[in-house]
Amino acid sequence: MSDRARDAGVKIALGSDVPLGTGLEIQRMIRHGLSPREALTAATRTAAEALGLAEQIADLLIVDGDPVEEPHLLTDTSRIWLVLQLGVPVAGRALERDVSLEAGEPVIK
Repeated sequence: MSDRARDAGVKIALGSDVPLGTGLEIQRMIRHGLSPREALTAATRTAAEALGLAEQIADLLIVDGDPVEEPHLLTDTSRIWLVLQLGVPVAGRALERDVSLEAGEPVIK
């Protein structure tokens, strides 16, 4: 279904407000015909454009692997290294290790 919408020129954006939800939505979009790269673009650039946030500071997700090759890793908490929201670390394995990061503390001071 998503591939037909894409082929018709519909801009596809996705997102979620539940933990790991966007990773699940990316997997669903792939199952429904988008390529992994198209699904990741829908979750990032196109979603930001749809919300009028394209020129804003981006959140950052650092994972162990290539989500284009392994989209399922976006829902595997053991492979999520660090999540930054507005430059502040909020989740990820890096916070569980001694890497001089504290949750809620800005990375750039």
